[in-house]
Amino acid sequence: MNIVFLQLGSNLGDRELLLKDSIIAIENRVGNIVEFSKAL
Repeated sequence: MNIVFLQLGSNLGDRELLLKDSIIAIENRVGNIVEFSKAL
């Protein structure tokens, strides 16, 4: 099993929506996200 640390950020438009869409896209294309931190 590979471990990847990925940081996402958004400063355009609806930040929360863009981050949620990114999480869904990553899960669909790469695999399950085991853990993530809360966006501030």
